[in-house]
Amino acid sequence: MYTNKKPLSLILAFVILAMASCSDNSCEEVSYNDVFDVSQGEVYCLPDGAQLEINELINAYCPCEAICVWEGQMMLEVVWTDAAGTVHTGQVNTHPNIEPSPLDEVPGLHIVAESGWTVEFEEECILANGNPNIISAEIMIRN
Repeated sequence: MYTNKKPLSLILAFVILAMASCSDNSCEEVSYNDVFDVSQGEVYCLPDGAQLEINELINAYCPCEAICVWEGQMMLEVVWTDAAGTVHTGQVNTHPNIEPSPLDEVPGLHIVAESGWTVEFEEECILANGNPNIISAEIMIRN
């Protein structure tokens, strides 16, 4: 007895291809010049095809209970894929008055996090833990 297995194999191939196309390439769509929340490990897509991946949110603020000359800032360790598909990695300053250092500059990426915007920490800032980790924050990508 002969059975035709081609339709079943074609269906399986289609299902596998469909599942592969829905893999980890998902991202949250955001726009330039709009404030949005970011979290470590997340990927954000922009209208021109650029993508921002947040590897780490770095607490570089003045430590709790310390007297500092300035308030400090949040820094981001990122992977930036520009609209042309070129991938850049580096650390980005978020303070609106600080220019990035040549060693850390990520070409084509200008992120701002204003002092009044929300920054969520993993725990309360206390003397025992003067620099708690950042869980999420509001930022803006300027273009």
